[in-house]
Amino acid sequence: MNAFKGATIEISSICNAKCTWCTTGIKNRSGCKASPEFMSPQSFEKGLLYMKEQGIIDENTELELYNWGEPFLNPEINEICGIIVKHGYSFHLSTNASVFRSIAPENLRTLSGFRVSLSGFSKETYAVTHALDYDHVIENISKFADMLKNAGKLHCMNVSYLTY
Repeated sequence: MNAFKGATIEISSICNAKCTWCTTGIKNRSGCKASPEFMSPQSFEKGLLYMKEQGIIDENTELELYNWGEPFLNPEINEICGIIVKHGYSFHLSTNASVFRSIAPENLRTLSGFRVSLSGFSKETYAVTHALDYDHVIENISKFADMLKNAGKLHCMNVSYLTY
């Protein structure tokens, strides 16, 4: 079996946004929000080693730490990124920027991409489409940019503006 070019690992089972068009957001709006579950660094490393042992991933595989959940809700994201760097994988992060958690510069060495996803980006429409605090999101985008700049990874940052 050839290893995959990319692997998505969901380190947070929840998202805090209430995006109108997102399956997770619709659940958040309807009150069906599940209890948060976050992958621990120990479970993450165990899974990483298992996938490598099985030939699912190799040194050329890029890891994505997001899918439907918001990875920065995981309080141990810094440690998880450190494990990725320790094992030599490149990785990509995506966030709605509603929560800022600092990641140490050494744990960003193999970061290959960092996306901030936004939609309806004015104060009025953002409140409707995401139900998140616009001013706080803008502040966090600046914090993420500073964090990436300090790690020499500002070039990895991409802000995606989504329209529906």
